[in-house]
Amino acid sequence: MKKLLKYIMIILILFPLSCSEDYLNKFPLDRLSAGTFDPDLSLTGIYASLQNVYVSQYAHAIDGLTPIVYCRNSGWRSIATGAANEFTSRFYSSWQQFYSGIFRANDFLERLSALEDIDATKKTVFEAEARFLRASYYHRVVTVFGGVPLVLGTLEIDESREQVRASKDAVIAQIMADLDFAESNLAVAPRKVGAATKGAAIALKARTHLYEGNWQGTKDAASSVMGLGYDLYKGAANDSLNYSMIFDFKNENNIEVIFDVQFDAPNVNEGNTFETWLMNKNSAIDFGYVQSHPTKYLVEQYEHRDGTMPIDPYDFSNRDYRFYYTVLFEGSSFNDKVYNSSFPGWALSKTRFVQRKYTVEHSEGIITQRFDAPNNFILIRYADILLMYAEAQNELSGPDASVSEAVNQVRNRAGLPDLPAGLSKDEMREAIHHERLVELALEGLYYFDMLRWGKAGTLTGGVGADVYMANNPPTRYPDDKKVDTWLFDPAKNYLWPIPQTEIDNVLTLEQNPGW
Repeated sequence: MKKLLKYIMIILILFPLSCSEDYLNKFPLDRLSAGTFDPDLSLTGIYASLQNVYVSQYAHAIDGLTPIVYCRNSGWRSIATGAANEFTSRFYSSWQQFYSGIFRANDFLERLSALEDIDATKKTVFEAEARFLRASYYHRVVTVFGGVPLVLGTLEIDESREQVRASKDAVIAQIMADLDFAESNLAVAPRKVGAATKGAAIALKARTHLYEGNWQGTKDAASSVMGLGYDLYKGAANDSLNYSMIFDFKNENNIEVIFDVQFDAPNVNEGNTFETWLMNKNSAIDFGYVQSHPTKYLVEQYEHRDGTMPIDPYDFSNRDYRFYYTVLFEGSSFNDKVYNSSFPGWALSKTRFVQRKYTVEHSEGIITQRFDAPNNFILIRYADILLMYAEAQNELSGPDASVSEAVNQVRNRAGLPDLPAGLSKDEMREAIHHERLVELALEGLYYFDMLRWGKAGTLTGGVGADVYMANNPPTRYPDDKKVDTWLFDPAKNYLWPIPQTEIDNVLTLEQNPGW
């Protein structure tokens, strides 16, 4: 029995994961098959964890920890409003999913190492992909929890009870070692659709450096990605559609996409949940839970196309092209239906706005049931790389021409003019922060940006940020009322707590400060 438990990763993997039975049957979460080891098929199981770690756990909810989204889900709201503690289930499920992905990668690497009847080059590529994936999971877990147990192999049950938290620096060093190996051994083109590439490895290095405030590392990695042939997508028939087409399921894996999580539909048990969780009765299936509610604060951030900020936040005319794909507002059209913010019950948005990004318009019969949409979720794209470069170079050398050029490429694609000439370093910093918000809104990145910028909870001058709901039509938003307040305690909220269940089972784990 003890040997059988060798494939369990820390105590958390002993508990069943919150996935469907079909998903468990297709991709066993606690171990790779004990039968014939097929590296290609087994790698698919490691990639499958991305669907939980980056999408089910985060995609439509993590921005709800910031003032740009009101998230209806009670677990995420408890974190956003300061009511969460070390027993909150969202912390536990996140930890569990992170280490599920790490376990799969470790088990795969051990089995691959023992495999002899395989081409050496192919074996190295498989190892590089698995190490990239392990780095991806460790990147996420170290970002939210800080130093964590650094496990690089499978464990006996007794060993799992003796794990201690490695320093954050040690975990980052291992992430970089895995990404260095992936960069050196992966090609620019993917081995197959959805597989990790050299560009994905370098891009994740850039993001890791960015989150650590390593400006030189960020600049160097971003510059390398900028030389690999990626570009902003501009292939739509109408310039106003270029931004929306980045995410269109009929245009997946386009020139802007560096790495994404793959989904497929219908009726193959590989669809995503976006359409059902995000949309309302405007969806292709005439149903949605409207879990993610864009806020008035987010709507106010989108400029008019002449480069001016809106005086009236409810004047939606001639806005930045990105606005119209990101948010549904009263009177806008989706799936040939006019959006009505007063749909009753679950379809009612608390803020009167609905998230449009990552929903599917004109699915042409692809979406036929709930929780089964086809569109991939992009983890890193080229616009993000340009803005990483601009931010790092501005911090290193000030707002030189290359900084303005990188930001303006992103702005121009959205129908906006160049930034004003002569910005100071501080002014350029704020311009880049703003550009990251509107370009990457509702992609699960703004929360981490606010943390590293030190802006979490500061939008109202204190530790909280109010969220407002516009009044019902037909009076059209004349009087806003507060529906919630986001709270951020700087003494503890820069890190999540280690789930108490883990501390109880692995007594050597120490809790984060303030929890």
